[in-house]
Amino acid sequence: MDPPGHVPAQLLSDWQLAPNQLLGQKSGALPIQHNLPAGSTPFLGREAAVEELAVLVNRPDPRLITVSGLGGVGKTRLALETAQSLVDRFDHGVYFIPLDNVHDEEGFWEALIKGLYIPVDGVHAQRQIVDDYLRSKQVLLLLDNFEHLMDLRFEIGRLLADCPRLNLLLTSRQALDLQAEQLYPLDGLSVKEGRDSAPYQLYLAAARRRLPGYRPSDQAAEDIVALCTSVDGLPLAIELAATWSDILGPRQILEHLQSDMQDVWHDAADRPERQRSLWELFDYSWRMLPQAEQDAAMRLSVLHGSFTPEMAMSIAGCRPAVLKRLIQASFITRTSGTRLMIHRLARRFLSQQAELAGYSAESLEKRFMEITLAWTSKQTGRLLETFRVRYLRSLHSEWQHVERVWWLAVEHHYYDLLESCWDIIVYFEARGTWGQGKAFFEGMRRPVPSAERRMHAFLDKADSVFAARLSEIPRSLKLSKRSLQTFEDLGIDATHGRIRAFARVILFTSQYALNKRAASPKIQLEFKNIAGEHLARSAETIAAQTDGVKLFAEGDPAGASAVFEGVLKKIGSEAFMAPTFHCFLGISLQGQGLEAAAREQFSLALTKGISTAVYPAVVTATYELRLLEGDNPPTQQVQKALEKLALEMGSWRTVGQVAIINAIQYLNLGLTK
Repeated sequence: MDPPGHVPAQLLSDWQLAPNQLLGQKSGALPIQHNLPAGSTPFLGREAAVEELAVLVNRPDPRLITVSGLGGVGKTRLALETAQSLVDRFDHGVYFIPLDNVHDEEGFWEALIKGLYIPVDGVHAQRQIVDDYLRSKQVLLLLDNFEHLMDLRFEIGRLLADCPRLNLLLTSRQALDLQAEQLYPLDGLSVKEGRDSAPYQLYLAAARRRLPGYRPSDQAAEDIVALCTSVDGLPLAIELAATWSDILGPRQILEHLQSDMQDVWHDAADRPERQRSLWELFDYSWRMLPQAEQDAAMRLSVLHGSFTPEMAMSIAGCRPAVLKRLIQASFITRTSGTRLMIHRLARRFLSQQAELAGYSAESLEKRFMEITLAWTSKQTGRLLETFRVRYLRSLHSEWQHVERVWWLAVEHHYYDLLESCWDIIVYFEARGTWGQGKAFFEGMRRPVPSAERRMHAFLDKADSVFAARLSEIPRSLKLSKRSLQTFEDLGIDATHGRIRAFARVILFTSQYALNKRAASPKIQLEFKNIAGEHLARSAETIAAQTDGVKLFAEGDPAGASAVFEGVLKKIGSEAFMAPTFHCFLGISLQGQGLEAAAREQFSLALTKGISTAVYPAVVTATYELRLLEGDNPPTQQVQKALEKLALEMGSWRTVGQVAIINAIQYLNLGLTK
């Protein structure tokens, strides 16, 4: 008797491999058909992944490849397409073994015997029968949906050891965590191409099975793209959403999706129960997690965007082993490098689970704020004390979280939490993103009640810093005076010297810029006294900068060069201020006619400035290098260089603001035309 699914030889020439079938053996053997859940859609958007995965599977080592990822991400389809592409590679066949209905070791061996069509003699144990059959054969087994059989993962390792020509391709929501395993994590499909993207086409294909000839309007098309984006391109979520297209438009489906995941389901008789709703999609994996992992995952539901493992462990209050298991269970996925993220749908599910478990959103957010603001305070403090660029980079990499906790703290009126990291000004100051800093603090000011004088004093101080940097000198002077007066009225003690020092240095630079030189030495002395141990190095460096600029302005470029060389030697090349002082030194050298030495300093400033995203130094170095290229270059040439710079830095607005300020200064000096 022919095995189930046997295709007669005369039909081989006409037989076409469908998404729910898999070719079994080559060398004239007959194809073996396997039934997958009906209603699968055409394979879209994974062409490159098929090629990449096929290369991994085709290698002699490792022989165990696990396609991991969230439920509904397309693991089975990808594995099937890959297996189909490798039929000619394995002499004794490629077999698909579905494990949905397998629940124990006996059922596992039965599934292998049945899927491989191995005769059973009734004498030998099932495991021995499979071993004997595969020991000398070159076979690829596709084991689908292994996640609920983790107790059998060591049997997988033993099977590979006993059968040296066997290759295994698994799909699983969890990694097996075996030494022989090569992971292939799978994410949702990209929606970057909008209407031309695979997720959009997938939605149309699924919708047209309900509404033949469906043609969305322009607005509906935009809503479909938004829907696909909201689920991060998760194929099953898109298909489930599209099944409602016969009664709801894409915007209404999106609203239901965002309000309650349990609203999005499709009770298809031939679809596995765990794939009939978005809620079940995650609940199936959730029920497999131990309590410790569930608790950690619920705490992590507050995280948006990418994050480091260290941040995740701090927020979750867990050890590395717990975080690793959440990654293996695909609730957390890896992005570029070592960073992690939580799929948007998974985060919604975790938020709902947290609510069901009695966690309030506010309590989770407050924990997130406390931990993140404490970390921010430590980073800004180290940045101010050491000037080391690594702390600036650290702040920049986590800025999305820092910015979010500031807004949350203001929204919930947790001003006491913000006081621990008022030094956040240094982030904008160090990078020269003054317009961004101004907008950040202006946005913070609006929801703060007028009665919160302490908070408003800080906001005045922050605003005065960026007003001065943006050449709004009278406004900066007014704000810094008001800030200092409020601090004095409130009796701010010496532990807040850093806050007052910032206000005073801005007052000093503002008055110096307005040529009020009689007042500025006194303010400079006060600044040094107020800074004390908090800003000893900063005060000294800023004072040296002021002295150097003053010497240059008074016609002593050699004296200015000596000052700036001394500062560079003291702060070191890894200081975020180094690019700026390279510019100062270059200008001083240029003032002495030492153009080659000046060019070297500007080049250093440009290179270091770009690597650290210190905009003022980058823009200044660009200007100066253009000036050294020729005699009084036209403004258009400088503009072209700055346009290129803005593209490289990825910030038109900030580069533009700095460039305008520099342009005004250079025009006043007659250096450009």
